[in-house]
Amino acid sequence: MGNFFKPWFSNFCLWLYAGLNLLLGLTGCRKQFITDYPNSFPSLNDYTTDRETHYPLRITMKTSHVLSIVDQKKYQVAETGEEYIITVPVVKYYQPTQFLVKSSPEPIQLGTEMLPYMELDDLRFFMKKYQIVRGFDTPEEIYLYNWVDEAQKAMIFQTGVVVNQVNTNTLPSTKFKLVHLPALKVCSILYIGPFPYQKNSGWQKINWERRAAEAGYKYTEVLYRELYHRYDFGGRNQHVTEIEISID
Repeated sequence: MGNFFKPWFSNFCLWLYAGLNLLLGLTGCRKQFITDYPNSFPSLNDYTTDRETHYPLRITMKTSHVLSIVDQKKYQVAETGEEYIITVPVVKYYQPTQFLVKSSPEPIQLGTEMLPYMELDDLRFFMKKYQIVRGFDTPEEIYLYNWVDEAQKAMIFQTGVVVNQVNTNTLPSTKFKLVHLPALKVCSILYIGPFPYQKNSGWQKINWERRAAEAGYKYTEVLYRELYHRYDFGGRNQHVTEIEISID
């Protein structure tokens, strides 16, 4: 969660160990057609339609688009509290995307095994040294939970950023790697508010498993990810996080 994350890191570790299994309760759900795509987030006008298939063409990650929706309140609210907002789930179709990440070399479990991969100062130093630039208009950080067999079990855990061009000759002798995700269909929920270890957080109420199921989306149990679009440590902790799960 960036350099601002450090002052709260120890508290977060305690929360992570105790609560992550509860927060990542992700299960399968019913299937839904794209014709049910809502108009509020994002608008159908933001996509080009394939005339033959009638499906939206795939998009790239654009943090400015997400933040514009948040700042202009152009979303549908699923739940709100004193200091947080949770939006109604929507579908997004992504183009193939490339990430530079720290990656667990083998499957790990939810909990303390994740901690070595959550501090990204070394990744930023590496990027600066080799003049690697985070993709324009992309999230500040992304966490990828690549489930091996099923959600909440063993996973390859990866943390990093979107990148466009990287000299692969610089990578073999490092702990960093390039990850290429194919075109992807996801169920997306926005959470605006404090992180779980901060006061008045509503993170525990996101309930993406239930909300996705109620919206009719079938979780593939392949990928869960968190897109950190904006941090607000100097304000009211109104961080903007997008939670996405792969769906059929």
